Amino acid sequence: MAQILPYQLQELLDTMGREGYQAATLSLERSLLRRLFNYARQSWNWPEPVRNPATSLKLPSVQNARDRVLTTRNGSGSAGHCRTAVIPMSLLCWRCCWRPPCAFPSRMLHARWGDIDWVRCLLKLRDAKAGARDVPLNPGAIRVLQMLRGRGSPMTRG
Repeated sequence: MAQILPYQLQELLDTMGREGYQAATLSLERSLLRRLFNYARQSWNWPEPVRNPATSLKLPSVQNARDRVLTTRNGSGSAGHCRTAVIPMSLLCWRCCWRPPCAFPSRMLHARWGDIDWVRCLLKLRDAKAGARDVPLNPGAIRVLQMLRGRGSPMTRG
């Protein structure tokens, strides 16, 4: 292990990429190699290599952004529960999922009133997994948001 150089590991990952391995797999492989070299240095007190050869490798970017849409099959069981829910946010989340266009609403629970563009019917997500983006709000979601806003919901803090 002490004789392994970064270019050799880069060659390994490049070869794996040419053989059809996806970017996420290459990233996991590099992560395992980094952990192996760190473990050898910390637990076994190996003095070599001085610098972890798996640290500065160039990898393709992982494209793992997702938009999740609730289907009729998935959502039909939720409808009754949400209509009778004590927590208005569950109704809002259900409304956002149920009618297209929609996106998975888990980030909506962190939203503030300032994140809503009422004119364009958009929710501005600041910390979504794929980065900041705007999520279209359907008419049902807008109605529930207006209802919550009228009640002085906790979203009024921001």
